[in-house]
Amino acid sequence: MECSQCRKKLELGVDVITVEKSVLGPRGIVPLGEIEYFCCEACIADFYSNVDIPHIDRRIP
Repeated sequence: MECSQCRKKLELGVDVITVEKSVLGPRGIVPLGEIEYFCCEACIADFYSNVDIPHIDRRIP
């Protein structure tokens, strides 16, 4: 497993931050199955600041 931003290998036992793409449904959060792994807060900030935010149409569960 590696950091989604810096591609640093994540060893067993280290702290890892995960971000899962999901949508908010009438009964709560519905996961979409895509998980990103990060080694630190700086990598999360860099990862999302370098990407254009896509416009996604509403999903009706």
